[in-house]
Amino acid sequence: MMKKIIIVLLFLTCSLVQAQYISGKIIYGEKINKEFLRKIKISKKNKRQTLRLLKKQKKQVKFLEYTLSFNQNKSVFHYPETMPNDNGMDLKMLRMASGANGVFYNDLTSNIKLRQKDAFGTKWIIKEKIDTLNWEIGNETRIIKGYRCIKATTVINLNRRVRGEVTAWFCPDLPFQFGPLGFSGLPGMILGLKRHFYYFYAKEINLSKKPLQIKKPKDGKLVTQEEYFEEIKEL
Repeated sequence: MMKKIIIVLLFLTCSLVQAQYISGKIIYGEKINKEFLRKIKISKKNKRQTLRLLKKQKKQVKFLEYTLSFNQNKSVFHYPETMPNDNGMDLKMLRMASGANGVFYNDLTSNIKLRQKDAFGTKWIIKEKIDTLNWEIGNETRIIKGYRCIKATTVINLNRRVRGEVTAWFCPDLPFQFGPLGFSGLPGMILGLKRHFYYFYAKEINLSKKPLQIKKPKDGKLVTQEEYFEEIKEL
């Protein structure tokens, strides 16, 4: 209970400082997070293969940039679709590998988050509640784009059997509860996010005093996360 009170007070204090901003857009880049490889159990053969793949991806991820558009209550995170570059790299496959394919929509007022994605020849909209994540806020800090950020961690379900840790770096001075890949619920904007082998980081931050409408994805088969796992298992 005390932890929740501290989080609320921290968020309210920062909200007063940045109250003049009501919307914005953030451009995120992507890097390889080799640190994750040291934390997981993997055979020597698979480790060599994984290192070769990550070395190749390291050259490719620099071409990826994502956009997070947000107002005080809603956000949408996505990759502006483009054709594969002249070097023949399949950026769509790379986004799939890092879990960044599709559109991620959050609505704090309804406590829902949606992910619109294509998989197995079907367009899906996967619906979850925002408040299902249990964030643990630590003491570590780092500076991202001139903003002081605080470390927080949580654990997510990758599928029915596998769970994985996610590390976020959120900024209390930016009182918006959003971030990359649909992650949210922290008392400040997430400017850095580590998820498995990949690190998403803010490259450009643009705040605005003007209203910004956020469109909700509507095209796709609406399912819960459990229903999605069940259906792709059958497929």
